[in-house]
Amino acid sequence: MTPDEEHPTGNLSDTTNTPEFEPHPEWAGEMVRKYRSLEDVLKPEHIEDYRKLHSDIWKRLIRLHMTIIILEYIEKFPFHLFVPRNEMVFWTMVDWNFYGMAIVRAHALVADTGGDCLTLPRFRNCLTKKWIKPEERESYRDLLKGCKFGHQIEMIRGRVIEIRNSFEAHRLLDPVTQRPVTGAEVVTLSELRAMYEAMENLFDVCSIEAKCLTTLGGYCGEMVGGNPVQTDIEQLLDLIARNSHFIRKPEEPWWPAVREGMPKQNLDVLNHYRKKFGMNEA
Repeated sequence: MTPDEEHPTGNLSDTTNTPEFEPHPEWAGEMVRKYRSLEDVLKPEHIEDYRKLHSDIWKRLIRLHMTIIILEYIEKFPFHLFVPRNEMVFWTMVDWNFYGMAIVRAHALVADTGGDCLTLPRFRNCLTKKWIKPEERESYRDLLKGCKFGHQIEMIRGRVIEIRNSFEAHRLLDPVTQRPVTGAEVVTLSELRAMYEAMENLFDVCSIEAKCLTTLGGYCGEMVGGNPVQTDIEQLLDLIARNSHFIRKPEEPWWPAVREGMPKQNLDVLNHYRKKFGMNEA
């Protein structure tokens, strides 16, 4: 299977640079203090270097994580029940472009090889080899060994590089046939999630003063009055379900016959959303 044949999230199948990302203060990623100061751990002349590079990588991890989270919402939603296939253009493009951007962002964080590229491994190496005080170096190396970053990344990294280089950032031609390259092995959404979590673990070890959260706003699982806060994408997907023909099928005169032949899984989805919208069970 190639990225051209079927989208690897299983639901549906622009990597241009974006402006500098500054989270809105009301929904920015949060920090949980670890009670260690940079002055305790780093050489004084490298504290500002650390702050600038750490902030940059944190923002990029937020972008990657939020991209993956939105893809996961899209993958889980039963579009096939609520939306006719010929009306799926917008959500198909959202899915394709978010997946491509996730590949490009993951590649930039762990696989770029240029001498001037800021990657997570380069940040780690600067920290452990140049910036950290000698008396702190051994303990940090032990922490880094514990996060097993290399093993988890290497299982997926090669395919991310191939998809990014051959399909997303570039479109390579086969040197023999002079036709577009095909046959790249896909990276699934669950693999992207695993890759991100390995990055997060490494970044957490490299975050000296605080654990930096990479989930924004309502996506952090806040509760109000004992009820979870609904995310913006959940609101959009609920609108699709609420306005669909599928949700109103039980009000049609031929519903009993339709219900008889409906798979239980589809009926369960229908009743889940009808209950959610205050409608009678079908």
